[in-house]
Amino acid sequence: SFTVKNIDSNKVIGTYSLEHMKNTDGSYSKTLDNLPVGKYTVTENNADVAGYTVVTTYEVNGTGSENGTVEVGKGTENTVAVTNTYTQKFGSIKVTKTVAGLEENSGPESISFKVTKKDDPAFEERTLTVTRKDDGSYTEASTAKDLPFGTYIVTEENADVAGYAVVTTYKVGETETNDNAAVEVTDENEKTVSVTNTYAKDVGSLTFTKTFEGAELTEEQTAGISFTVKGPDEYSQTFALSDIRKEDGSYSKTLDNLPVGKYTV
Repeated sequence: SFTVKNIDSNKVIGTYSLEHMKNTDGSYSKTLDNLPVGKYTVTENNADVAGYTVVTTYEVNGTGSENGTVEVGKGTENTVAVTNTYTQKFGSIKVTKTVAGLEENSGPESISFKVTKKDDPAFEERTLTVTRKDDGSYTEASTAKDLPFGTYIVTEENADVAGYAVVTTYKVGETETNDNAAVEVTDENEKTVSVTNTYAKDVGSLTFTKTFEGAELTEEQTAGISFTVKGPDEYSQTFALSDIRKEDGSYSKTLDNLPVGKYTV
C-alpha cells in the first residue's frame, strides 16, 4: 500500500492498497486531484515478500529520487513512480554420512540422497551422493545449493548391504527421525542433515536333533557321540550328546542369533 502525506500540514491524505490501484492492463496507479499546493511524501508500505530481497526506487517527475517527496504547485501535474525490484533468496542443504557396524570397506561404494520440496510438485528433484573412501568412511558431505525457501525432504537411497539389517537415523539440529529428514530452509544459512547408518548382521536360528532306532544303546555306548556345527566367519561349536539331551529323553539343540549363511552339522 501507499500512504500520501502533506508535509506542511502533517496530514495524511490517504492510504491506498494495490488492490484499489490495479489497472486493466495489470499496471498500478492512483491519481489524486485538487491537492492543496505544498510538499507531499508518497511512502510505500509492506513491500517485503518472504524469500526475496527488495530494492525500492523512486522517480519524481521522471527524475530519480531518494524518496517519494514531491512539490505540488498551482496547476501542475506531478508523477511519483515507485519500482520494486525483487531478487529471490536461496539456501542450501548439506548432508553428512556416518556408518557403524560394518566390516572395513564392506559398505556401498556410494550412497545417494533424494531431495524433494514439500507440497511443490514443480520442484526438480535433486540427488546428492557420498562415496566410500579407502578407510571405509564416506566423503565429508554433499550439498544441494540454490534452494528456494521452503520445506525439503531428504531421503536416503541404496544403503542396503547384503547380510545386514540397517537402521537409518536422520538428525537436523536436535531432532532425530528414522524415515527421512524434513529441513526448513528459511534463510541463506546452510542447513545440515547428519545421516547415520547402524548396521547389524542378519541372524537366524538352527535346530538339530538326534534319534536312535533299533537296539537300545547304553549311555556308555553313546558317550563318544558329539556334534560339530560350522558356519560363516569360522564359526564352530561342538556339543556332546549329553549337552543336547532333554528332560523327556529326546535329543535336540537350538542355536539362536546365528549370522546368516551356510552351516554344516
